[in-house]
Amino acid sequence: MPKMKPKTKFQLKQYIEITIGVIIMTIGFYFFFIPLNINSGGVGGLSIVLNKIINKEWLKISYLVYGFNIGLLILAYFTLGKKFILRILYPTI
Repeated sequence: MPKMKPKTKFQLKQYIEITIGVIIMTIGFYFFFIPLNINSGGVGGLSIVLNKIINKEWLKISYLVYGFNIGLLILAYFTLGKKFILRILYPTI
């Protein structure tokens, strides 16, 4: 097997760390924040609060999170550039 370039190895390590972070965050939201009605900051916390206020069966927290994230990604694309968006698109989806 050919050796990986240092840059490729570094990027692979970053994506593994991002994946582990997303899993830990998801577990925290699913088992602690949502069942205990704890609000956090950011998009997740805003989505939990809006879900409680609107209180519609079809409007799930995940839909709100995706909606806010898509809006923020579009805004970030125009302000921060394409390269940055490609790095943060992976954990967002």
